[in-house]
Amino acid sequence: MKNDLDVRLERRGMGSRAASLGVLLLVGAVSAWAQDDGPTAEDVQTHANIIWTLLAAVLVFWMQAGFAFVESGFTRAKSAAHIMMKNLLDMCMGAISYWAVGFGLMFGASTALLIGGDHFFLSPDATTADGQWEYTFWMFQVVFAATAATIVSGAMAERTKFSSYIIYSLVISAIIYPVFGHWAWGNLLIGDNPGSWLAEMGSSTSPVRPWCTRSAAGRRSREPCAWGRASASSARTERLSRSPATTCPWARLAF
Repeated sequence: MKNDLDVRLERRGMGSRAASLGVLLLVGAVSAWAQDDGPTAEDVQTHANIIWTLLAAVLVFWMQAGFAFVESGFTRAKSAAHIMMKNLLDMCMGAISYWAVGFGLMFGASTALLIGGDHFFLSPDATTADGQWEYTFWMFQVVFAATAATIVSGAMAERTKFSSYIIYSLVISAIIYPVFGHWAWGNLLIGDNPGSWLAEMGSSTSPVRPWCTRSAAGRRSREPCAWGRASASSARTERLSRSPATTCPWARLAF
């Protein structure tokens, strides 16, 4: 039997070999880059945006596990497996329905019904920067759609049939959440989307991201999203200054 010293030395040797392999891989990657022109500053920024957005999506995705544990703790022990399966399948079924219908309703070009009319069954060209960003943007948005569905599951725990809950998840992920999302955040992907009437009124405080917006014609736009425009900001400031509610300091928090 190996003593503790031998085990430590063996682990140290394995760590040294892993470090050497990592250095070799890094040198190979640098050599491959050196043979080409290398990435531009815009490429580095695009990839950093994608990595950061995916990291944020992963963190939001863990809310599914959090809700599952909370709901299991508030129900009887015999229902724990049922709760876990609900939180698993509302993400699975919700993601499929959001990809097929919900994303298009939420971020497609606005129609006369004030909902999106394209981007259904999302399938952009993943070899282009725009296509890679659309997939990343979809991933970031689908976890919020699934979270919106699973929030209600705690109130429905032990009160609905499993099949009824799956139908509910499909409906909220494909229709209810995307329709409201189009009104409030529909111009995050297409910057001049006229159906985002709540955003035009200044109801959203989402950060301006000019690198991710596009015009309705599909061209990439460097203009900020609607809620970052000076017109919306000035209109909101003027509205607040005229409102009698602003005389109360607590009322200002509502705006």
